[in-house]
Amino acid sequence: MANKNYPHPVLSFYTDDFDPSKAKFDIKISKKTDRMNYQFFCDVVLEEENLKDLLNNGKLAFVVKVICSTTRYRNVFQFNDLEHLITIPSYLLERRVEISTFIVATEQINNYSSLSFNEDYDDASFTVFQGDVLAEGSEYKFNVDKQIDPLVKVPSIFTIVYSDSNQAPPIDVRSMEEKIVVTLNKENFQKYKYLKGLQNQFGNLAALTSSLFILPGLITVVDDIRRELMELNGDLEAIKDYIEEKENEHRWFKVINARLLDKGIKLSEPENITESSLVIAQKLLGDPLSNGLQFFDELLGASEEDVI
Repeated sequence: MANKNYPHPVLSFYTDDFDPSKAKFDIKISKKTDRMNYQFFCDVVLEEENLKDLLNNGKLAFVVKVICSTTRYRNVFQFNDLEHLITIPSYLLERRVEISTFIVATEQINNYSSLSFNEDYDDASFTVFQGDVLAEGSEYKFNVDKQIDPLVKVPSIFTIVYSDSNQAPPIDVRSMEEKIVVTLNKENFQKYKYLKGLQNQFGNLAALTSSLFILPGLITVVDDIRRELMELNGDLEAIKDYIEEKENEHRWFKVINARLLDKGIKLSEPENITESSLVIAQKLLGDPLSNGLQFFDELLGASEEDVI
């Protein structure tokens, strides 16, 4: 970051473009771990009147870029508040994580100037384009801890295979002792393998792949569980026995139940589960649909120069 050259003044620790007695910027980040997510609390410090005015007018945004080279995860979070919470599903981060912080322009700014500029700039003004960096804050590099319980990583209970049959449906699902098996026909399995191979290039493609192949299977399994529980007609003892038996016999059930409890959803009270199986499955997987759709932003931006 310290070696970057910009065509306009940038507020940072590494440059003297601004008078340090008049201008300051940083995003202080603290990390917290729950059972399924890493949470990053962002606390913004901004002391520069012109940047504050531009922020209030919607012309600037705070940006936090998170990169994990191990999983190829890469995402940019943009916000306008001085306090912000970023939540990332645990399965997207492993080992080394790098975080960079910025202020960027959200639209073109003509005649950009500041009374806080270094006196060498005198009365100079600049044209700033959308996406240009106007301030750089702290960088963070750390290894994610392993407090996340691998038992409750829902994608780990799925395996994807193919069927040799010419009559095989496009996708099917069945539950085994340890895993939930998603079976694809040959054509779809080849496309799945192709997408899986591209995950090294696009961090959000893993989530899109989950929404295509794992989410339908999980919806089916959740539907089956709910149907079997409802067939017990509210018999609390029978429901308790059902849950205990399923957890003893199937690792996948134990994982799903742990994740459901983490979300405040109790299988022991099936009559209180009002959300659809689709909504529940989305929650269990950490919203792979929304995360996966960001793949198209990556794809469209892959050939463009990344200014941040």
